Amino acid sequence: MLRQLRAALGHGATVSLMHERRWASATFTGMRHYFSVRLAAAGGDALLDALGDHIFRLSGLLVADCHVPRRERDGDMLAAEVEMLTVALD
Repeated sequence: MLRQLRAALGHGATVSLMHERRWASATFTGMRHYFSVRLAAAGGDALLDALGDHIFRLSGLLVADCHVPRRERDGDMLAAEVEMLTVALD
């Protein structure tokens, strides 16, 4: 997942996993993943906005939600937090 997120955000992006926590609903189980991202501000907003429609290919998992709840500019860089919800397909 980390490798695919880096690829979706482009060559210059720095992505690290901050933490994960288990998640469950009445019918599904999964994990909520929290990533820290730094990338160039030029074009960075468009890349982050496109994550919600990006198709991640993960064996046995489905990315049910991917959004960016926080982003802020720091000069020519953009710092963001990306949250992803994966659910088990079995």
